[in-house]
Amino acid sequence: VNAQKSGKLTSQATAKFEAWRKLPYVLSSVPLARTGDTVVGVKDGLSTWLCELVVTGKTSEEALKYFLELENDAAADIE
Repeated sequence: VNAQKSGKLTSQATAKFEAWRKLPYVLSSVPLARTGDTVVGVKDGLSTWLCELVVTGKTSEEALKYFLELENDAAADIE
């Protein structure tokens, strides 16, 4: 999961990375950034990796859709 915008990573984001481990179709979720870290978004340069997330689905398209939903949800937690 890459930062979608630049700013500071909130505690809500890091809590989500941990909570994702309990979701169906999530095989692993490994946080790579910590609360308070300054992150770079895609519009400002090479984006910061926030979390290593591995998901599965019935099809690759379904897995990608699920991954993108989680990634978009994390973007809201950068201030």
